[in-house]
Amino acid sequence: MVRLVAAAIGVALVCVMPGDAESKDSPQFLGRNEAWNYAPAMQKIAAKFRGTQGVVLHLGDSITFADPYTAWARNGRGKTPEDEAVLRWSHCGEENDGDGWRLAHVETGQGGSYTAAGGVRADQYLAGGFKGLLSLDGIIAKYNPQVATLMLGTNDAWQARPVADYRRDMDAIVTKLLDNGTVVILSTIPPLIDNLKLAEQYNDALWRIAEQHGVPVIDFYGEILARRRGMSWDGTLMEKGDGHPSGEKNGVTAESAPTPANLRESGYLLRGWLSVKKLEEVKSRVLEQAPRPASWNSAENRRERAVIENTFFPRTGMCWSPLRGDRSAASMAKHDLIMTSVTAFGLEWDKQPEVLATGFKPQPIEEAKKRTAELRKLNPNAVLIGDLSFYEWDENQLPADHPWWLKVDGKRKQFWPGTYRMDWYRKDYQESVIRRTIALYETGVVDGVFYDNLRADEPEPWINITRSIREVVGDKFLIFVNAGYDIGTFDWLSPYLNGIMYESGWSHAERREWKPNETWDDRIRMMQRTESLLLEPRISLIERFEEVRDHAGWPNDPLKGKEIKRDPPARHWTMAYALIIGDFCYLFSDSTSHRHDWYPEYDIKIGLPVAPGERINAHVWQRRYDKALVIMNLPDATQPYEVKLDRSARDSFTGETGTRFVVPPGDGRILVNE
Repeated sequence: MVRLVAAAIGVALVCVMPGDAESKDSPQFLGRNEAWNYAPAMQKIAAKFRGTQGVVLHLGDSITFADPYTAWARNGRGKTPEDEAVLRWSHCGEENDGDGWRLAHVETGQGGSYTAAGGVRADQYLAGGFKGLLSLDGIIAKYNPQVATLMLGTNDAWQARPVADYRRDMDAIVTKLLDNGTVVILSTIPPLIDNLKLAEQYNDALWRIAEQHGVPVIDFYGEILARRRGMSWDGTLMEKGDGHPSGEKNGVTAESAPTPANLRESGYLLRGWLSVKKLEEVKSRVLEQAPRPASWNSAENRRERAVIENTFFPRTGMCWSPLRGDRSAASMAKHDLIMTSVTAFGLEWDKQPEVLATGFKPQPIEEAKKRTAELRKLNPNAVLIGDLSFYEWDENQLPADHPWWLKVDGKRKQFWPGTYRMDWYRKDYQESVIRRTIALYETGVVDGVFYDNLRADEPEPWINITRSIREVVGDKFLIFVNAGYDIGTFDWLSPYLNGIMYESGWSHAERREWKPNETWDDRIRMMQRTESLLLEPRISLIERFEEVRDHAGWPNDPLKGKEIKRDPPARHWTMAYALIIGDFCYLFSDSTSHRHDWYPEYDIKIGLPVAPGERINAHVWQRRYDKALVIMNLPDATQPYEVKLDRSARDSFTGETGTRFVVPPGDGRILVNE
């Protein structure tokens, strides 16, 4: 028997008595269905999303934080192939920041997880700080979800918050998520034994919000009542006299197979199964149908994309410092990626100190255009990037009591000797950085901007700044950032960027001490994943220092400027690495000074790659190019690797020719067809 009731807000309530529509082994949705077609509205939202595919966050209180909620997704029995597929897509089991199932249940030490906390109300979830939760803005900025399931309200109801206040806060949460391009799956709250009427009023408010925004709904409340008549849900699907779903009842656990009978016993099994099945539905109806945003398709920028994509390898980069002892335009133009200060290109800020500038003086702009035109004449393939300082400044840029300095215990926070950090969580300082970046774009002098010091623990200001800039410049301006020694922890920002500079730490032997569980396969996978998320054209750069001792090249380094011990094998394998694992530019420099020499292998162009990099064994990788085979044997290898070719080749690094080459551990070869 199916009973159809017209709800006051125009939502169809389908109440199916157990056994009427479900077969013995095939469970179905039994709660309310949306009275609207949510797909068109959500497809428009999904088209705005720029981020990692499949990041699904679960936002809520203790009903979400509780381990049994995600137990079926992570370890449950009775999954269909469709269930398994959507869980793989949503990174379930990857145990990283893309795995929202993990983020929901892993204890952070304060009675909550990364996305849920026991006792949190909707207003507290918005503001952040409750049991260590980030604000909603912070969660969005850090994890950038493509989809979010949202259930809040039991704690609001227990504290008898007015329905109007609850609705206002939930609407604000939904709006912020949708503005990010996140598809929201809104869930009703379960029946509350001590306040049934208020729970019903809250759920009525949720349905109104859902209809207003056109979002999909999981009717957890309706599913419970449909499976347990009257008040029989109290002590079965809900813990007796409590507002939490049950974990284990009558031998059924949150990990049991989701048969119709089992879904009448364990409340958490029911909720976990509903979340997976609704996610399948939303993925099919929304995400697989939504138009994909085009990257770098502006007519005026097709030349830039074609230039970058068709520049032959190896592609060399320059970061701040030109070739050792040669600061000429011809020296700079040898490089395919030229990043240096905006003043080195000839621009002059309109105010001093520079940190207070809002734009550039008009006359020097024309001189700067002549200078960059000379560079492009010498190297038509060169990409020119202007470094925009913002993260730290010389101590004399501003008075010591200026509010823009970042202060700890009342004192400015030092970065380098003589420089201090800026408090770029301040909105007025962020606006200053945005304003100066747009001014650089409007000069037309360079192809893009460079930002130093990307930090994985500071997502909010990075997202605010890059998103605001993209809203103005679209895809017409390249954004290039320095991730320092970090890899794989900033996928949340990658969709706004064109390139990442990986300073030398990715390659240091000491990294095994910092990251003892990280393998070479992990590093390569993380770098390749991040590259796949970047906007096109992509201009990432891999750098290796010849000096890898601590603080080499720092302002107070006593050995700075002195002759260093040369390390050709390090140059060989790291350049091969850059050519094999992706389409990177490469820089081999002294240290953090970024001074460097020009090596003969840079001049031997090997064309474009004809296939992706290929793993031969645990330490040996290779990649084929139009004119060469590139091979590396990673430093942790215990054996040399012998290469046998069908025809003679010449090694770009050593000049050796032949058909057989030996690659020692921690070395590489670029074998150019003879």
